[in-house]
Amino acid sequence: SSTLIMNMDAVKSSSAPAPETSDIYSDLVLDSGGNGETLVRTQNVALREVVRQRENEILSLRLKLQALEEANVQLQGENLTLEKNISCLYKTAVLEISRKDSENKHLRMQQVEGRLDG
Repeated sequence: SSTLIMNMDAVKSSSAPAPETSDIYSDLVLDSGGNGETLVRTQNVALREVVRQRENEILSLRLKLQALEEANVQLQGENLTLEKNISCLYKTAVLEISRKDSENKHLRMQQVEGRLDG
């Protein structure tokens, strides 16, 4: 990497204009010879490997996200079912308490009437 930096400094300090090309590294390869070309190609291969690894990570994360989203949809459905069941149980309990209160009231009235008659 120090060779690359020294070569970049040499390119900056040279008075000759850089040749017009679409390859931004072409001047590095021309000025540095075989070693610089090898360095640039090695860095290119290393960067391509990093890009490939990142693309694999992205794919893996997308698959995990999809699985989590599917699990979330399933859990939302189960949550809705549980909410409905709890609501039904609560309403049933309220009705049962009301029925028992009414029955107790009726029994108390019968007990009071029995005392009055007796």
